[in-house]
This record gives sequence, structure tokens and C-alpha cells, in this order.
Amino acid sequence: LVPRQPEPFRARSNSRQPEPLPRRHHRANSASDTERDPALRRRLGEVTAKLEALEIKHRNLKELAQTSAASNFDKLRDATDKR
Repeated sequence: LVPRQPEPFRARSNSRQPEPLPRRHHRANSASDTERDPALRRRLGEVTAKLEALEIKHRNLKELAQTSAASNFDKLRDATDKR
């Protein structure tokens, strides 16, 4: 067997240039898909309304949890103070 020679040192850069993103064809002054499709606009409105309702429910539950936690803490503190 013949011993292998080590490969010569090659400088490598750790920084890499990002690959360019593929360009999409964009027509100037064209209506968007939502403007052309009333069913899609309607669906978007429904989903937006659902999102807003869920955000309100989440906010209310979060406030309730904070109030409940504070009340529970006060009860536990009072019980500890009575000992």
C-alpha cells in the first residue's frame, strides 16, 4: 500500500452568499386575487371575524386567570398569616 499524501490546505470562507429568491411575475396595476374573487373575500371576512372573536375570548380568559390567581394568592397568604 502506498501512503496517501495529505491534501493541500484550501482556504474556505464560512460566509456564503444567499441564493437569490426566484422572482415572481407581477403585473402592474392588476387587481389582487381577493378583489377578483368575491367568495374568497367573503371567506377572508369570516376567518377574520373568527380570529377577532377568539382573541377577545383569549384576552378575557387571561384576565380571569390573573384575577383568580391573585385572589387565590391572597387567600393562601391570609391562611398562612393566621398560623
